[in-house]
Amino acid sequence: MVDVVSAAVALVFLWGSAMGGMEDGTLESRFEYEYKVLQKLIVLEMEKNELRGMVTALKTRLEEAETVIRALNTTVRKVATGSTYIRWGRKTCPSETGARPLYDGYAGSSSHLHSGGGNTYLCLPRDPVLDDIQGGSRSYIYGAEYETKGGTLWREMQDEEVPCVVCITPNTNVVMVPAKNVCHPGWNLEYAGYLMAEKFDHSAKNYVCMDGEPDDLDGSRGNQDGALFYFVEASCGSLPCDPYIQGYELTCAVCSLPPVN
Repeated sequence: MVDVVSAAVALVFLWGSAMGGMEDGTLESRFEYEYKVLQKLIVLEMEKNELRGMVTALKTRLEEAETVIRALNTTVRKVATGSTYIRWGRKTCPSETGARPLYDGYAGSSSHLHSGGGNTYLCLPRDPVLDDIQGGSRSYIYGAEYETKGGTLWREMQDEEVPCVVCITPNTNVVMVPAKNVCHPGWNLEYAGYLMAEKFDHSAKNYVCMDGEPDDLDGSRGNQDGALFYFVEASCGSLPCDPYIQGYELTCAVCSLPPVN
């Protein structure tokens, strides 16, 4: 604004000089030229100030847009990142890792005596939605029990029914690591325990990581069998028994990878 005032003063001064120049015969063409130059300078200065105001406004809008984008990115990370896993043998998720429950329920699968049916342990919810379909053949699903009698660990859990909980963690890429109860560098431990599965001469099922401090279902004691959980031990041969040891039970860990900020 100071530049505009200065140019205007110069213009007035030039006008006064021109009037005097006309009286003493100075050429009018020089005045006209300088007058037009000053007019142009004034216009350019006003346009510059206007552009400066527009740039300031655009910078403000850009900063506001960046704030909105950062907030959206934070929301997207919360919604789009994360994973789920089943914590076998427990009713709650490990709160120290930031995990929260989706639902808890009962471990179940096909009977250990049946050669058919599913070969996967499932975490069955406490609030099932069922239907009564008439006619036809069926597959069956049973509850699961700990089979730990005769050992030095968890003997008190024999025949207890197994709880489970599906956990949501804000971390990503959840993996169950067999034969280790710690995670690799850069990964977070969700929980650790022991590898378990059906007995070697029962119908085969997948291996799961049973929590190292297992719970039972309230009032569940009773030898109902159905699906069963046994410890898993190393058997030398095709499995190299250095570092594995014949007859030693395998631990396990469920690990998650923190999101990249």
